[in-house]
Amino acid sequence: MMSINLFADPHTTHFEQWGAQLIDVWRLTEALLQQGWKVDTEESDIMQALSKTWRREGVKVWLVLASSVCAPPHDEQSPIESLCFYRFKPATLPVRSIYEETYAPGDENEPWFAGHFEQHGWIINNGDSNTGDDHLMTATPLGGIPAAIRMEVQAALSAAIRTAPPRRSGRLP
Repeated sequence: MMSINLFADPHTTHFEQWGAQLIDVWRLTEALLQQGWKVDTEESDIMQALSKTWRREGVKVWLVLASSVCAPPHDEQSPIESLCFYRFKPATLPVRSIYEETYAPGDENEPWFAGHFEQHGWIINNGDSNTGDDHLMTATPLGGIPAAIRMEVQAALSAAIRTAPPRRSGRLP
């Protein structure tokens, strides 16, 4: 387990203490999704970050992986690159869902819908619909983030981040 302290330096905007240690990305993702985090995707089947938004407080946190992984990240490993908090004006951040952006009303009755949702459902259900809205946000030092949110993130990450077991060489024993 890796430790994290989001109270040590209130002036830090990018928390980058992890180094090159490989993380079990599937375990991290599953644990954080259960706590309301979302997956930030580059494409429909590639992810590189997880995020959580506190809309009322105008706060978003991004946990960025050092490398892109498959989405969903079965048996994937990556170091963590950084953790960064952002502030935004709640009224300016669009409220939408990936489901609503992907499908039109009535699409669920179309013959292609079941196959499409089976292939992309994980991202549709777990993806962050505000991935492209980072221009509405400002990186904020830890001291500018409410302590309750920092405690929540610190507890979530401390419980979810686990180093990955060494990969097997592929040779039979």
